[in-house]
Amino acid sequence: MELGYTPYNLRTLRNRCKLTQAELAQIVGVKHYIQVGRWEAKPDTETRRTDMSLEKWRQFLDWTEKTNAV
Repeated sequence: MELGYTPYNLRTLRNRCKLTQAELAQIVGVKHYIQVGRWEAKPDTETRRTDMSLEKWRQFLDWTEKTNAV
C-alpha cells in the first residue's frame, strides 16, 4: 500500500486499525463521521466526495505510529 492519501488507502488503513468512521473523525478532529465517508468515497461514484487534507492524513498516520495500531 502506498502511504499517500487515496480513498482506498484511507479505507484500508482505517479497517486495519479496526476503527469506525466516527472514531477516525474524532482522531483527526472533524465534527461528524459523514466527512470520513466523503473522504473514502470512490471518485467514480455519485456520492458527494471530497479529498482529505494533507494535514488530516498526516494526523491519522501520526496516530497510527503513536498507538502502533497497524
